[in-house]
Amino acid sequence: MSERLIRKVGKGNFYLMAFLGAFALFILLQAFVMRILLFYFEGQQPGFIKDFYEAVANTSRMMTDEMWAVQNLSQFIGTTVLAVLLVVFLGGSLAADWRRFKEEWKSNVPTIIFGIVIIYALNIAITMIYNLFQVPGDADNQRMIEAAVGSETGIFMVLSVFLIAPFVEEVLFRKLLFG
Repeated sequence: MSERLIRKVGKGNFYLMAFLGAFALFILLQAFVMRILLFYFEGQQPGFIKDFYEAVANTSRMMTDEMWAVQNLSQFIGTTVLAVLLVVFLGGSLAADWRRFKEEWKSNVPTIIFGIVIIYALNIAITMIYNLFQVPGDADNQRMIEAAVGSETGIFMVLSVFLIAPFVEEVLFRKLLFG
């Protein structure tokens, strides 16, 4: 599907337009799904929207399972729809990239392993620097993530954050933005 469009508008223009469109959808799809879920729960529990925004603004400790459902499901559905759209529009290009990766796997795999080792080494170095300068760790984000994962819809957050969102981000930034 994308090959005809690429020939029509040019490769550079296509990737720029695809990046801008996909980036907008990345934000708008989640916001749209969130609105639908908020109005659904508002119908079930009047005042839900107000309570939701207060809980988000103040602290995650005020979040109920329904509020986590709004957060987790909107993220999951939004990123899943975007991932499907990216595969539909860029399927041929992604398949060609995969074939090229498989042909050059002997040089790609060591590079990937080296990158992972560097990430772990930098993580250890940063932890040592934090400990050396006694930088206090802020655990609010950690508590929020644990609460989100511990909610009834936590599996959707896990699937989104560990599987779907990385794919979407790689396609958005590495494929569309950087070529």
